[in-house]
Amino acid sequence: MIPVPSKSLARCSESLARSKVPLSLAMELCVLPLTLRNNGTLVVATSKERAFEVERNLKFYTNSQIELHICEESFIQDAIKVAYKGSSEEIEAMAIMEDEPISKEILWGETDSQVVKLLEALIDYALVLGASDLHLNPKIDGVYAKFRIKGELRSTTKPIFSLSKLAQATRRLKVLARLNITGSSVQEGRFDLKETSIRVSIVPSLHGEKVALRFFGGSGDINFHSLGFSPAKREIIRTALKEKDGLIVVSGPTGSGKTTTLYSLVPLLKEHNIMSIEDPPERVLEDVTQICVTKDLSFSLGLKAILRQDPDVILVGEIRDSETARLANQAANTGHLVLSSLHSGSVEGVKLRFKQLGVREPNFKLIIVQRLAPILCEKCKVVDLNRSNTHKRKIFRRTGCAECDYTGIGARALLCEVSGLEESFEAQWNQLYFSGKVDTPWSTDQTCA
Repeated sequence: MIPVPSKSLARCSESLARSKVPLSLAMELCVLPLTLRNNGTLVVATSKERAFEVERNLKFYTNSQIELHICEESFIQDAIKVAYKGSSEEIEAMAIMEDEPISKEILWGETDSQVVKLLEALIDYALVLGASDLHLNPKIDGVYAKFRIKGELRSTTKPIFSLSKLAQATRRLKVLARLNITGSSVQEGRFDLKETSIRVSIVPSLHGEKVALRFFGGSGDINFHSLGFSPAKREIIRTALKEKDGLIVVSGPTGSGKTTTLYSLVPLLKEHNIMSIEDPPERVLEDVTQICVTKDLSFSLGLKAILRQDPDVILVGEIRDSETARLANQAANTGHLVLSSLHSGSVEGVKLRFKQLGVREPNFKLIIVQRLAPILCEKCKVVDLNRSNTHKRKIFRRTGCAECDYTGIGARALLCEVSGLEESFEAQWNQLYFSGKVDTPWSTDQTCA
């Protein structure tokens, strides 16, 4: 075992060596493959405390001789994430375009199938990248993988397997999500993987079944204070939650965190009888009776049933039609606090939408409209000299580094308009712009989620 400096360890990791060790195993053993020697010896980095375990397990898994290099465990964990997520080369290297016979055992979960191994690697890869969604997108030349990361959709540069393999991948997911594996139809389900709940959506398309996976955290409360609301907005929201009845509506485009905000309000209402109707529930909420929308149970039917269960607080996942809107407002007028989401871009837009749905006088207690702004990576952002000279202050632009997966975006920040408080999206965005957090000034067609 040869001690080596840990600095820049991720750059020493070669793709051929990483292909011998799946990401899930690398994370579990806290080991980073470095290189594969001509004699077949696999060189890896690990910590002294785990050296024996790593050598024994890797020798068994890879059927190779193992050479260990010792580094600090905390650094190896960071290096694994950087090495495996630097590009999509690991996934593309596993691309399967040749035919492979389908056996009944493979379809029901045996791991000797290359397609199943690739599917597991894709999910591991997406989770390490912090993706919110993973798509299997069939096109005429094969199936591409797409990852939604910090609001942006990225695709592999080439197909990861042929269209003939897509049936194996979808059947595997259907089995995990307890869906019907026969035929091709619109289906939704979910399954759990360690600390992550994965929602599966399958729809038939021109070239095969399109699959979308959405990743959610496990059970447990979401901290309301960690979402990014200003103290003034937090106070307005807390005041609204003290009301005995009325509508609290969270609005915004897809992927803007509406459900996360709704879920964060639930722990503030724990002394009440809370029931929800969702399509589907995104995480398990303690002390909440959660009902899932099905073919036979719509939002409106579920809401009618909930009203006979003596609830204090009702959480309606989304108001989609006039009947649900009318019932939600009726509940809000008869001693229930109703929390729900809606697709609209402004406070006035929410009010107009309710009128369009046939609710003349909605009993609003609070309307929250939110978006997520992409924040520049602090490690690699650079000064934009032209704009800095124009504005007479430092303005930054994105570049890209391993820390941000070469996107230039380090995180996302919550922007929101709250009824009763005059603070526009434009003012909030330009404050970020002039403080060096985003690289473009506000415009009406801003692409933040």
